[in-house]
Amino acid sequence: MKNYIGIDPGAHGYIVVLDENGDLVTDLAIEDSTDQDIARLFHTMGETKCVAVMEKVHSMPGQGVATTFAFGQNVGFLHGMLAAFQIPYTLVTPQKWQKAMWISDDMVYSIRKDKHGEDKRQVAPKPTSINAATRLFPTTDLRKSDRARTPHDGKCDALLIALYAKRMNL
Repeated sequence: MKNYIGIDPGAHGYIVVLDENGDLVTDLAIEDSTDQDIARLFHTMGETKCVAVMEKVHSMPGQGVATTFAFGQNVGFLHGMLAAFQIPYTLVTPQKWQKAMWISDDMVYSIRKDKHGEDKRQVAPKPTSINAATRLFPTTDLRKSDRARTPHDGKCDALLIALYAKRMNL
């Protein structure tokens, strides 16, 4: 049985594991987990046939130095854990997995001003991913906890990344 690990390493990142049927095995909110929690999960997964896909991310313009440094530490830690537990992994850009997982019915658009002050319509990625995860995982609780009222965009992204891995037969 093969497991697929999807990792959204962002500020409100998540790790999810899907089995070969595409069913959720486990999930973990990175911001609420200790390094030991993450190591235990990867240790357990490293003993199974699995593959991980992590979103290939970078710092964003306007982020502070401390935020960028902390973000880089988190990404490096996740790379190290995957290597330490000998879990094969691939990095995928958001554009690549989103193109494969989103359909037109999932799209949510926002209007922003461009540099000339003109209105520009663009895809709002967080609500679009929530729509896609709701469509693809209709029986899965997409909230971070029982107390949450709305789906968690990091969990939705991690689910979609794991399903991307399964669909691409990585």
